[in-house]
Amino acid sequence: MQLPIRNWDRWQSYRSDRGQPPWIKVWRRLLRDPEWLTLTDAQRGHVISLWLLAADRGGMIPEDPRLLRQICGLESEPDIKLLIKKGFLDAKTTPKTIPTPNPLIKKGYLDANMTPTWRQGKPKKSTSKATRVPSANRKTRKEVATGLLIFLNASTGHTYQPVRANLDLICARLKEGYSEQDLRSIIAKKRRDWIDDDKMAPYLRPATLFNSTKCAQYRGELLPPDDAPPATFSTLTDEPTGEST
Repeated sequence: MQLPIRNWDRWQSYRSDRGQPPWIKVWRRLLRDPEWLTLTDAQRGHVISLWLLAADRGGMIPEDPRLLRQICGLESEPDIKLLIKKGFLDAKTTPKTIPTPNPLIKKGYLDANMTPTWRQGKPKKSTSKATRVPSANRKTRKEVATGLLIFLNASTGHTYQPVRANLDLICARLKEGYSEQDLRSIIAKKRRDWIDDDKMAPYLRPATLFNSTKCAQYRGELLPPDDAPPATFSTLTDEPTGEST
């Protein structure tokens, strides 16, 4: 038989598209909960241990205190009746069984922490006017930005760190539609232009290269691809507006 953790779905809610996280939530309001404050330190440790166990079992734990002690590695058996009385467990048991692990997970072909597509349901529509970027895309931008920062360091001999101040600039340009190759080409060109110029070399930095206005100017300096349309008379006679660093 299985015992449910009370209000598990309410206190341990996660985004379905991110799968099951490797952590649980412990709310600060426990410090104001009389039932929590009346527990001993050992009993509080039992509660946390049972929560950790329930995280892999859909909010359910075995009813047997001896089994719980063995599974959680406790020095003593948890007082199930007390925890029910205090409101940390529900008294109603259920014969719910733990699903048999997928053999593909056991062999390493699937990730046990990923939620199957058929269980995720239809994606929720955003109520915001702005289009929300999926978390997977944000992660990809960060990885691309980190790679571009490494490329900049390798090209210039600098040691700019992958901190938010540097990565946010690159991610913003990627979000605007710049490709990774665009930004790599900008880095390479400005290095050729500035690396031997004592005045301009210090500007081989993220704050300059990936600034919104300057980056647009630098991309305009790149040679067009072979399949680009031919230049018109007006583009050939336009005077450059100059460049600021």
